[in-house]
Amino acid sequence: MSSINFGTLIPLVIAILAGGTGGILIILGWQKKRRESITGTWLPAQGVILSSSVKEHRSVDGGNPDRVVYSPLVRYQYTLGSRTYTGMRVTFTPSQYTRQKAEQTVNRFPPSTPVTIYYDPLHPEEAILEQHSTDHQVLFTLGIVLSVLSVGSMCITLLVFLVERWMQ
Repeated sequence: MSSINFGTLIPLVIAILAGGTGGILIILGWQKKRRESITGTWLPAQGVILSSSVKEHRSVDGGNPDRVVYSPLVRYQYTLGSRTYTGMRVTFTPSQYTRQKAEQTVNRFPPSTPVTIYYDPLHPEEAILEQHSTDHQVLFTLGIVLSVLSVGSMCITLLVFLVERWMQ
């Protein structure tokens, strides 16, 4: 009976963890991109920024409950036909920002500024200020890096296994 060989076990565990995490990140990035592509069919309308500020709150991602994250709070108003709507979504998918990123977003939308909003023609009360973000690209990139790491770890595991078998 053979004992556990950490020369093959450690790279195998790394491969499994990296591959699983990489796969999940690629799927999340794809889902986020798909949701954002929905807004590509939304119609533009003219609106005006009512207010913009940065809100500080605790992270809700289940990680560190003491982690402080920020959200840009941008209120805008737009009129379609005879109805006036108020919106607060900057992008289709909500994000947790660093203070700097939230402030940069808020600074792009100062109060009283005219803006183009994009609204859902089937649900005109649903609107956003930005149709596209790059958040999905970060998820894709991390997913691909971890997947490559997984393949590399699998190759190392196979190589160590074959060398050990050859040495016996």
